[in-house]
Amino acid sequence: MLGETNLGTFCDTDPGDHSVVFFEKSEDRYTTLFEFVRKGLEIGDVVVYLTRMNEPRIVGLMGRYGIEARKSMRDGRLRILSVLFSSGGTHNPKRAITIGNLKREVSMLAREVKGRNLRIASSLPEHLQTENKTREILRLERVMLSVAGEKRVSILCAYNSRRLKRPSWFRMFPFLTTIHGKGAFISSQGSVVMDELGPPRTRSRNEHVSRRGRENENP
Repeated sequence: MLGETNLGTFCDTDPGDHSVVFFEKSEDRYTTLFEFVRKGLEIGDVVVYLTRMNEPRIVGLMGRYGIEARKSMRDGRLRILSVLFSSGGTHNPKRAITIGNLKREVSMLAREVKGRNLRIASSLPEHLQTENKTREILRLERVMLSVAGEKRVSILCAYNSRRLKRPSWFRMFPFLTTIHGKGAFISSQGSVVMDELGPPRTRSRNEHVSRRGRENENP
């Protein structure tokens, strides 16, 4: 996983930041996303966690990382939103949160926080990767880019870098590194935090490398 200093610095985000983390192991995904959540709660931000999983599952996972999710939810500082990839099935489409109406939901929430910063942590990209929904990834990222334009909003999305090795996903990599402002790349070979993504010349001036030994690569 990222070294403690690098991880803390990467998660010290400012309003308007639109960041991404690429990981190999599920441990690194949760360590980064939940650190982003924890830091936001510590400084008084309102935090939204976007997921495909149900709320009790996320609450349990957050508890393993020292986040008192239930208390923060009761205080109105944390919301866990389960997002559907379609409005079919047994769900009421008028009440369900989908990628199509996600911007409206988040924009409404941004207005409700009354001057506080809003942090959005999202594991939705990995769920979409698992179901091989490349077009939905594009829809989601465009929504997130639009939401990032809201005042006092910062975003962190997580991608499984192993799945990006597939040809259909690998072609998306340039788009993903262009659309996000900051990025972290975590693998068994080490980790890289980039303060500013963009063309190669820009990247070379902004990267910070943390090397470490080989680890078990199994998720």
